[in-house]
Amino acid sequence: MIIRRIMSTLLMILLGALSWGCAATKPRIALIVGNSQYQHSTPLANPANDATAISEQLESLGWNVTTAIDLPIASFEETVASFETLTEGAEQVIFFYAGHGMQINGENFIVPVEFDPASAELGRDLISLNRTIERFKNTEAPLVVFLDACRDNPLAAEYEQAFLSSSRGLNLRKDAAKPRDLQFGTGLAELPASAGTFIAYSTAPGHVALDGTGEHSPFTEALLNHMDLRNQDVGAILQRVRNDVVRSTGGSQVPWDHSSLTETFWINPKQLSAPPP
Repeated sequence: MIIRRIMSTLLMILLGALSWGCAATKPRIALIVGNSQYQHSTPLANPANDATAISEQLESLGWNVTTAIDLPIASFEETVASFETLTEGAEQVIFFYAGHGMQINGENFIVPVEFDPASAELGRDLISLNRTIERFKNTEAPLVVFLDACRDNPLAAEYEQAFLSSSRGLNLRKDAAKPRDLQFGTGLAELPASAGTFIAYSTAPGHVALDGTGEHSPFTEALLNHMDLRNQDVGAILQRVRNDVVRSTGGSQVPWDHSSLTETFWINPKQLSAPPP
């Protein structure tokens, strides 16, 4: 009888461990994009380095990472579509983008590497950052977005001048019939964050971030220094990142974040050594 009870107890523990292990197998996935080699502007030094380093660190922490460097618009759309299918079964999702971005009529856009401000059309040649993030929130998996995308951008100024002097482009607002009605803002605008989303900007909305003089941008350098902290939620990590960037840039760049997370998000969670009771 005693042996039978012991065996029964061991069997219950084993089944509990197996069920816990199965529940813990949902992947944590990340899409990391870095655009450096712009064809119609001076290439950026660091986005490709930044994306590669972030990918390597996340992989070392157990994340399943998709890395994409120097994407033209067609490749970007294909990469996003493939990654979107992975979010359906994910436990957590991260999206990191480094490169040029611009703000038009309060909507943010990613600039693909072949973007030519002299001939581009708004609805065809830029990638909506707002809609890209919405695609990753089709599931209940919490999403963290890192945007190192407000770098000094001559393409934006050239595009604004070319666009406003012509009638080529497609307007964002349905009531804006003329190109001059479009508003080109500095840096990125604040993104709407649906429930379960955390968005971190390399600098405050409407401001320009630095590409950096070293191997990485100031924002990515600080993120790499703190991203692997154990048992620190993403908000606490961004506070450390903010302090580092403010210090390294003499206060000229202040990272900013907006959170509507409904649960704690650990980039490097403590792994349980035994199933919970």
